[in-house]
Amino acid sequence: MNKYHSGYYLSLSGDNFTPEKYSNEVIKESYLKLIPKNYKGNDWEIDWIYNEKWNGLEFIILAKSFEVAQNVLFNVICSAAVVDGTVMWSNEAHYPHEYGTIDKVKGIDLIKKPVKGFSNFSIPSYFYLTSLASKDNKLANSIVKYQLSTEIYSQHYMDLHEVIDWKTTDFNYIQMRFAYAIITAYSVIEELGLNVNVDISKNRRSIFENGDWNPEVHDDLVNRLKLSNINIEEDISWMIRGDETEIEKKRPIQTTRVAEWADPPDYEDSFFIKIKDGYVYVPDAINYISFLRSSISSHSVGERIMNLSVFDVANAQFLARRLILEKTGLWK
Repeated sequence: MNKYHSGYYLSLSGDNFTPEKYSNEVIKESYLKLIPKNYKGNDWEIDWIYNEKWNGLEFIILAKSFEVAQNVLFNVICSAAVVDGTVMWSNEAHYPHEYGTIDKVKGIDLIKKPVKGFSNFSIPSYFYLTSLASKDNKLANSIVKYQLSTEIYSQHYMDLHEVIDWKTTDFNYIQMRFAYAIITAYSVIEELGLNVNVDISKNRRSIFENGDWNPEVHDDLVNRLKLSNINIEEDISWMIRGDETEIEKKRPIQTTRVAEWADPPDYEDSFFIKIKDGYVYVPDAINYISFLRSSISSHSVGERIMNLSVFDVANAQFLARRLILEKTGLWK
């Protein structure tokens, strides 16, 4: 196999440390220890070599061809979006360079295939998730779709916590991105096989007029969630903020309890929007995003997308992210 620089490296105090030293001092999870079996893809492997240029332990891709190495790095950037929940920190793909050649890259090649160095503590998780995805086409599709959803539209989670003072916009340019970010996030759920399937029921609906689940549809979804190692006893946190949109008035999501960080009922503030966050039963969360996808965001959308909020996008992406990470054992 050929060796390729990935540009991803790990830092640690001291010079020229080994994978064993980093694993022992920094990594707690056994499946993320820097040993080859934890990072073996379908047709590639990982080695670690100390890079003097970056003063760090670089992830080196062992692959038969440039194309295989490039595919690994495309999927690493998608895995990074899932692990980090954002595309804000490092949102451009790296390009593989044959080992030992990065100092020789010059001229136009620096523009076409720039040499990048990037380091943080989550890099082992990026490569671990990528290795799992290389052996599971549905998982591979899901991480690419998640990254695509966040590229269409996303706000960094820090910007959503009290700092943001708006909910919807007056611009269909932005609102259409809300819609397609939600559509793509729900498509992640479909790739994982965790979507709502009304076709198993003669009624072909998930919720009855009285608000109760159709038991056939509900039980089918719950069984698939459990088979995917999703803990449905752990409700998902849900952003419910500011004045109700028309969508929220007509179809409010049902919460199981109020979030610990929610504002008191009588809270008033002229700067921050009111936080009414709560927790939602996971099947209800999936069904709600299915509703936003099918009834609001898809087909000929007219004016109805103007009531989609930035929090609808964040909730859809957070749900998709949790399902990927929980299914793969990376959910904390």
